Amino acid sequence: MKLREWQEKLSEKVIQALRQNFLVALQAPTGSGKTIFALHVGFKVKERLIFVVRTHNQFFPVYRELKTYYSDKDLAFIIGKSSACLYTSEDVDPQDIYCNICSAYKGLTYKLTIKDPPSIFLNKLKEEGKSANFCPYYSLLDSVNYAHVIIMTYPYLFFPWLRDLLNIDFSKYIIVIDEAHNIDNISSIDEKRLSKRSLDQAISQARSNEARRILEKLKNTTSKLIHPDEKNILVSDISELRLSDDEIRILEDEYSDIRQEMIKSGKISKKLYRQYTTLSIQHTR
Repeated sequence: MKLREWQEKLSEKVIQALRQNFLVALQAPTGSGKTIFALHVGFKVKERLIFVVRTHNQFFPVYRELKTYYSDKDLAFIIGKSSACLYTSEDVDPQDIYCNICSAYKGLTYKLTIKDPPSIFLNKLKEEGKSANFCPYYSLLDSVNYAHVIIMTYPYLFFPWLRDLLNIDFSKYIIVIDEAHNIDNISSIDEKRLSKRSLDQAISQARSNEARRILEKLKNTTSKLIHPDEKNILVSDISELRLSDDEIRILEDEYSDIRQEMIKSGKISKKLYRQYTTLSIQHTR
């Protein structure tokens, strides 16, 4: 592999900085070779690398450069449960997927060798998962244990509950954060917005009169609190939205029943109940 002029000039300096545990920031135009440069200097320092990117579309450049210049290295990539589950559409919240009673979850995970671009590989993996009854999501998670390069999106590094799920010793990796200027807005990725529309949808999904009554109460209270010209308010500051323990329990029980039924039917759709059980629990703690 022949390095470009700028890569040759910076290569040794960056390698030495990484060996001394410095953070290295690199700014260069799109197409200038940042990904291959990161692979080059990374493998000079450690045997394993993690690429942290903003979107799934940014998996492909890492895959392309790795297969072109380091074809002997194993690749793994991590995507959300909603994208990898055999039975969901991608708009489903991961918390709506009740894995414990899924037959695929109880099946074997497969050792994966990724030879196709990530999007193509995922489609094939889901087809194989259905026919062989194994879980693509947990197979992908398992693949991080033997991969030289792991690609993941921001949440898997910056949100502790997802980071812990990976069970990775990050000290053994060079971590490359793509478009690092975007991490200023990382909190917005996990932001939850509760709107009149989502309340209406939750009410339409309600099965019991009690659950419907509770959601109607939330809707009416919300409409009184928000001025027509005010688009957003911070929910944590509004004590009027607190529910009683009994009301929370009613919503939680109905939501749990719905989750189990969706898994058993093999079709998981977006459910709005979870948003309001979470909202209520946060207020009563």
